[in-house]
Amino acid sequence: ELLEDTNGGLVILSSGLSLSKLISSLLLLHSTSQGTLLILSPSSATLKSKINFHLKTLNPQFYQVPVEITADLPVNHRHSLYSSGSVCFITPRILIVDLLTNKLPASIISGLIILNAHSVSETSTEAFIVRIFRSLNRSAFVRVFSDRPQAMVSGFAKAERTMKCLHIRGDCNSSEKLLQMFQPPKNAVCRDFEERPVTNLLRLW
Repeated sequence: ELLEDTNGGLVILSSGLSLSKLISSLLLLHSTSQGTLLILSPSSATLKSKINFHLKTLNPQFYQVPVEITADLPVNHRHSLYSSGSVCFITPRILIVDLLTNKLPASIISGLIILNAHSVSETSTEAFIVRIFRSLNRSAFVRVFSDRPQAMVSGFAKAERTMKCLHIRGDCNSSEKLLQMFQPPKNAVCRDFEERPVTNLLRLW
């Protein structure tokens, strides 16, 4: 459903599931013909490293690790990366600056990925970026992720408010549906264990 929705979507993973592996799998589906895909650089360097690691693990022939676009890169170099059709990490600060100064042609960006949905609010930097981005490119998708489900149910209608301020269409009107977003069905978990039997058992005394 996430890939079929051209508007984007909100994905909340259960704690312990690999967000970095999911992101890597999605990045491997990206084609340069679709346009450049931007990922807001996570505050955690570990998450970024894990994404790069899984890219190489899932596809050993994958040779193009996402470049990070920062203020240290010259304008002409940044423009070249924007036009490359590849996947790039980008710091929120430089993305805002380049959007506001028209150094980034938003029309060639296929989508934007945000990895900290639990931190997004009406006044957050991420929400501001999406407002600008949406005003310049209405056809691009915005996909937002979080692996902190507890943070997404704190306060009143946290998920709905997050989707609203990021201009993501969707329906999370019931707590039951929201729960299903980040808690996989028990029978699915059991089935996965049955299909992948444990071959090595480590006993701790």
